Amino acid sequence: DPTEFAVAEIPRRAARDFVEAHHYLGSSPPCRVAVGLFRNARPASRLVGVAMFTVPVQAAALPLHTGLPASAGVELGRLVLLDEVASNGETWMLRRAFAALRAARPAVEAVTAYSDPTPRFGPSGSQIHVGHVGHIYYAYAGPNSYRGQRPSRRVLMTPDGQVFPARTISKIRNGERGAAGGVDALVRKGAPPPKDHDLRGWFAGLAESGFLTARKAAGVHAYAFALTRTARRAAEALPRPPRPVRGPLDPRGDITGLPLFAR
Repeated sequence: DPTEFAVAEIPRRAARDFVEAHHYLGSSPPCRVAVGLFRNARPASRLVGVAMFTVPVQAAALPLHTGLPASAGVELGRLVLLDEVASNGETWMLRRAFAALRAARPAVEAVTAYSDPTPRFGPSGSQIHVGHVGHIYYAYAGPNSYRGQRPSRRVLMTPDGQVFPARTISKIRNGERGAAGGVDALVRKGAPPPKDHDLRGWFAGLAESGFLTARKAAGVHAYAFALTRTARRAAEALPRPPRPVRGPLDPRGDITGLPLFAR
């Protein structure tokens, strides 16, 4: 019932707290604009969903998937709705979240998003993420929004079943700015604190001890949303990969049905 809900820009801190509490990754990337879905319960509205528009991990992905310069786009880094929000709530929110994004950042003309088809399991063996191929994005924007599946990759998993970000790994190994945040995150997950300034050696020890485990992860599915006429025209020149479908789990740990085609 749309009359029960409202969408508005919210403070990034409020969005971060909600995402870290309810998203399966339990983390939030650097955010540019945050939009909330509110349920107008009495006597006060409640936050029941968040869309975080974030800094892309790779700037080259925006031109690749949108046909526009990197400065013209952002990434939909997190989209989280509570289970109480009924069917179609995701697409209903997306439309209004994109409008709020444009109002806050008029220079943004396109948005990229990714779906992770790799199931995730916690230390007890319980499933914390079923894997998905982007049905919500496809339902919202149609076949022209799909940009294909990226290659599989080697990742390091923490004991709680999460992929430790490759960029954070690089910061720790090279002693870059921001490495301390990555170290703190690993310590909170149970890693022993580093005893000296040799972060590269400390990180290597986590892998050798089995605290971090290597795994081959399926490539994510990429989507792009054109928010302006200019963006739609740029997207027309891009290839049209076949739509992914959800299939049985294969040996790669990828829930994507193969071959990739729509029925």
